[in-house]
Amino acid sequence: MAIPIDAWSADSCRVSLFVLEPTNLTAAAVFHTLVGEPSSTESVDRKLGQSVAAGPWNGGMLQIVFSVGRIDFLLTPEPPQVPEFVVLAPPVSQRFQELTAAVGSWYETSGAVCMRVAFGARCLYSTPTVEESYKVLAALVRTVRVDYARFREMRFGVNYLGRSAVDAGALINRLSTWSAITLRRAVFAPSGGAVATGSDQYFCVCELDINTDSERKEPLPPPSVSARINELREQAELVLTEGIE
Repeated sequence: MAIPIDAWSADSCRVSLFVLEPTNLTAAAVFHTLVGEPSSTESVDRKLGQSVAAGPWNGGMLQIVFSVGRIDFLLTPEPPQVPEFVVLAPPVSQRFQELTAAVGSWYETSGAVCMRVAFGARCLYSTPTVEESYKVLAALVRTVRVDYARFREMRFGVNYLGRSAVDAGALINRLSTWSAITLRRAVFAPSGGAVATGSDQYFCVCELDINTDSERKEPLPPPSVSARINELREQAELVLTEGIE
């Protein structure tokens, strides 16, 4: 079973850079450079050695998190005006490409020294029933026998190793966690009881963390970082469209 990439949706996607310390960069400065305007919110936790800057970007919310040895660029949907489940504006492939291109372009002039890169996302494929969610899961995770009628609360995770075309066959960790979920919207009274419920929504879910080899001892050549980020995104899309076996 092959699923077109844009049949999926995502409620988050992330690019992570594992950098050498020290760096004179700040989350707020990086946000301003990448987006072209100041962030809406900024915070610094000196005890944890963490700084965060966030604001609107490309129809979603971009959060940049600096922590020890790591910079995360996290894209999520804009918060809804009423409580409900929301995803990034489709098509999902465009959202992925926009984030990886922006981070790669920023890195080229950042002066940061990167040891590893990662691409992550939480992706959802909508189905009409719980059973159909498990059928999709079974078709994409062909290493597991799934009982559509009886399985519930199933989670399956694996690191399905791949090889890099950018880095002469170096290992790529392709971690994916698969599940089938049901979402139900409900309105609660002040006393705590539900007074109204909406129709259920059913999804096959794939949580991805695609990253370069953690055993690498040398910094990544700066000109290759953009290509590596794009390769990880392409590997993530390959898992979503073709599954694992």
